[in-house]
Amino acid sequence: MSASLSRYLKDFSPPKIELTLMPPRYFPDLDTGLSENRAGARPAVPEIDIDAERREAFAQGRAEASAELALEHQKEIADLKARHAEETEALKQRLEEQAAGRIAVGFGEMADRLALALGDQAGGARPCSGHGRGARQARGREPGRYGSARPRCR
Repeated sequence: MSASLSRYLKDFSPPKIELTLMPPRYFPDLDTGLSENRAGARPAVPEIDIDAERREAFAQGRAEASAELALEHQKEIADLKARHAEETEALKQRLEEQAAGRIAVGFGEMADRLALALGDQAGGARPCSGHGRGARQARGREPGRYGSARPRCR
């Protein structure tokens, strides 16, 4: 710093007062009675165990975090159970529809086969060789050339 600027700036050095001129106490008549009682009247600051405070804070934080995580975990489990129930219901519905469809197709096929079988028996099947004559014989129209009136099929 230059000499011309330093004379305009404030001096921050300690004051140059002789301490011997200063009285030891500002109010000697009032301070005499208080100085002895002051040390005893002042409440003692309790000594703080920092490690115990840290352990307590850590335990408290751990308990809060555990409670928060447990709540979040329960929420996720509930969501999973709900989603599982929905998927199970959808799967059940799909399988029931497939089973109903297969049963309907099976009944339709059985009905078609039964109709064909009954149709063949009722009208479209060719008679056995002895059907016509045996039936006529049993009714008495044709003389008994064959021993039985009952038709025989091979």
